Amino acid sequence: MKRWCMMLLAFILLAGMTAARADSMDFAPYALERSGHGTIYNYMMLTEHDLAGQCAALDGLVWWRDRAVYRSLSIEQGTGNYELLPRSDGTFGVVHISKREDASRRNVILYDWEEEGLVNGREIPVTGLVRYNVEKDGFALLDDNGSQTLLKLYDGYGNLEAQIEVSREIDFAIRTVRAGPGWWLTTISQSLKSGSYMLLMIRDGAVVWQKGPGKELHTVFPDGQGGFFTCADQDDSTFTPLVIARYDGNGNQLWRKTLKGDKVVLGTASTVISLDPETGHTVLTGTAMANSRKVYRVYRMEVDDQGKTVSMDVRESDYHNRIYYNVHVFPDTGNTWVLFDEALTYPYDYPAALVSFEALPKADNPGIELR
Repeated sequence: MKRWCMMLLAFILLAGMTAARADSMDFAPYALERSGHGTIYNYMMLTEHDLAGQCAALDGLVWWRDRAVYRSLSIEQGTGNYELLPRSDGTFGVVHISKREDASRRNVILYDWEEEGLVNGREIPVTGLVRYNVEKDGFALLDDNGSQTLLKLYDGYGNLEAQIEVSREIDFAIRTVRAGPGWWLTTISQSLKSGSYMLLMIRDGAVVWQKGPGKELHTVFPDGQGGFFTCADQDDSTFTPLVIARYDGNGNQLWRKTLKGDKVVLGTASTVISLDPETGHTVLTGTAMANSRKVYRVYRMEVDDQGKTVSMDVRESDYHNRIYYNVHVFPDTGNTWVLFDEALTYPYDYPAALVSFEALPKADNPGIELR
């Protein structure tokens, strides 16, 4: 009898281990080849085949194609900051902000990143202290020459598209999105302490609309149809619900909703808003985390043109009962991809991996709703 009990116990344990393996996921097909540069951050995804990243120590740039290192650059430390500039034609540029002898000024040089490395260096004219923001297909500079501050907007090849004088009281915050030919959306802050932002819509070199100051103007996403979305943390709760709003091309608010979860953290840094061109639905993707409750989720929500939820898909995003400190969601490349990078747990027990959202196991919704 004792022997049969031991055999039964062994069978149960074996079944449990098999089930555990079945519920887990083999990262090998999704793993990114390591470049030797160390921790990578500032990931940018251009297509489902191309992903680029920047080293935390600012000493290198890595470009993956189909998860293998396609190009890799080591850069001498102490020479300034290098920012990746992905272009819609499938190429990358690199914006280099280097120090001048005068510590209050910077040189700005735009390179093409080709097979042989950084080539065709083109100096961008600036006159004073530079603050910058690099996005897909373009970049912005705040150039303060001591008497005025100019917001300069460039396309991905360094061509100046707009130059707007702004208040000299602006501190540091600048987030600029190139929304289309000759069209930019820029959020700027005059007080980081208050968390209050101004949103400027710039078309053909001129400000055609502005809103603020306000805390709900933190992050903007063009909808591809002439309008845009805004997203910001709502500061009335420890679990940071988000305020989501949609505007038309004239700045008229179409709807405003609050995105909440059941004691999970939702943040603007992991939230991406886009428009599905086939259905016309607004697509919200992001993460919902609660370490104390071991809740690690990524979600994809669709809402109609009134902000009413049409569908919700929630997936598991933790396979090893530990936090992936960086979880990035990329929904705008023909599919939704999730990037896992356990960047803060040297010696990297698990590889960085790029996984299709649909390949992740389905999970319960931790109370995420838009209302």
